[in-house]
Amino acid sequence: MPDPERCERCRNTSRCAPPIRRSGAFLPTGAVPFGRIDPPNARSGKDRRPSGGYSRNRYGSGMQGVTEVCRECEFDPREVADDQLGPELWRLATGYEAVIADGSARNCPALSSRPSPETWSILEYTGHIEFIYDSVGQMCDIAAADELGAIDGVDPDEHVDNACFNDVGASEMSTRIRDAGERARAALEDLDRGALDWMLAFNGNPAPLRLLTVAMVHESHHHLRDITELAAR
Repeated sequence: MPDPERCERCRNTSRCAPPIRRSGAFLPTGAVPFGRIDPPNARSGKDRRPSGGYSRNRYGSGMQGVTEVCRECEFDPREVADDQLGPELWRLATGYEAVIADGSARNCPALSSRPSPETWSILEYTGHIEFIYDSVGQMCDIAAADELGAIDGVDPDEHVDNACFNDVGASEMSTRIRDAGERARAALEDLDRGALDWMLAFNGNPAPLRLLTVAMVHESHHHLRDITELAAR
């Protein structure tokens, strides 16, 4: 991870997302489940099935939330059309903003403090999703440039621990998640027709931009449910 005090990308000492590379982006390790995919633009190598999941992904494995309904949050990827991916990310971003506002107004302890060592705070969940949205924009940049993109896995717990999201005020985090949602929506809406079929490699496993984006919509939907439950305690 780069030093937050010297981060030229985010220009924010409380958060330092990994910078985009010419042909790469970053996503949480294990956040995207894969089936077997035939990559039309793959230059070499074979697709593999990664082992998977990470501690925050309590919604199971396989293709839940990507091609199947998630049994926990009930997100159905079949109900989100290609042209609704961007607007859906924006809608979910406003949901995070609303939960932060509600938690702040009620002085919710879980807003900026973990309810348990294994459970993120509301601000930490929101910061994680902000990072997800920025990753969507990076993936869109790769697809728009017709590059063979390589996406490096980032451990979400390590990233959240290093980012110190609990030190960010509720007002600033609300602004940041709203802006990140708008950036992700704009990036997806600016894509040319067919760009969602562009293949990227997540830790060496090929997958189309569409699948990766749907997985990020699912993660955003799922964690919005998580913070809504935290705020209600």
